[in-house]
Amino acid sequence: SLVHPQDRTQVEASIQQALALQQPYRMEYRVLNGQTGETVWIEARGRIVEDEGGRSVGLVGTSQNISEIKRTQLMLEGNLAQMRRLADSMPQIVWTARPDGVLDYTNRRWTEYSGNSQPERWLEFVHPDDQPGAVESWSRSLSSGELYHAEFRLRRIDETYRWHLVRAEAVREGGRIVAWYGTCTDVHDIRKLTEDLQAARLQAEHANRTKSAFLANMSHEIRTPLSAILGYAEILKDDTLES
Repeated sequence: SLVHPQDRTQVEASIQQALALQQPYRMEYRVLNGQTGETVWIEARGRIVEDEGGRSVGLVGTSQNISEIKRTQLMLEGNLAQMRRLADSMPQIVWTARPDGVLDYTNRRWTEYSGNSQPERWLEFVHPDDQPGAVESWSRSLSSGELYHAEFRLRRIDETYRWHLVRAEAVREGGRIVAWYGTCTDVHDIRKLTEDLQAARLQAEHANRTKSAFLANMSHEIRTPLSAILGYAEILKDDTLES
């Protein structure tokens, strides 16, 4: 009767399941302090007690006050929800991942870009030629805990690909990685401009080499007949030369 009315069905179902399956149970629920009216969070753990014949004769367990832990957890969940609302307003793709590297959140921008709302499927949207490098660098960061930095193409909802700069940083608590926060920034236009400038530079260098070769050849072709003409001119200037 002390269990919070909203949690009673869950508690009863957990106990009945433990009895039916002959297995231990663990659950969290709220209880009401009849004197103060305060709500207290409880973590209950228990197991079935059997007699020598294997019949269930009771339950034994513990109940622990986890109100402080729960308040902290709810506060963190509130902060996370606020962070995700902020991420949804950003023009960048924002994502988070578990310590093992499995993505567990992407913001609205990713859904609009890719048409996908399942974060764990991100690799399917990486260009096939870029997938090995993306996986290798991600695995290296997961092993070392170092900053993740990569560039690869991501498929849009219209089936075209655009280059993105992808970065992620580990979040640590007590020296242990508890999550990864990352972003994907569209750098396709910048990369295209850089490639065009590089191509133009190479084309200019090629044209310059072609011009130099042309001038060298022309100089040679002009000098060859002029040498003979200049030789005859010198002979003709000789006053001793008989007609």
